[in-house]
Amino acid sequence: MANDQSTVLVNYRIRLNYAEVPLTLNYFDNKKNHFGGGIAYAQLFSSKETYQDGFGAKYEQDAKLYPFRKFDLNFLLHDLPISGKVFI
Repeated sequence: MANDQSTVLVNYRIRLNYAEVPLTLNYFDNKKNHFGGGIAYAQLFSSKETYQDGFGAKYEQDAKLYPFRKFDLNFLLHDLPISGKVFI
C-alpha cells in the first residue's frame, strides 16, 4: 500500500481573534466563605486555518466549511471555603 502524501498534514495552525467578558458578583460571609456567580459573553471576530500537506503545498481557509460559533454565553458559579491560613 502506497503512502499518499497529499493526505498527510505536516503543519496545522488555527488563529482565532476572540474576546470574552466575564461579569461576576462575589459574596464574602463572616465565616470566611466566598461564593459567587455571573455570566460571561464571548465573541469570535475572525478565524483562519492554515495547513501544509506532505508535498509541501500550503492551504489557507477562513473556516467556512466547518464554521465556529460567532458568540457564546456562559453561566458561572463558584464556591471557595477559606481556612484561616494564607499561603503565598
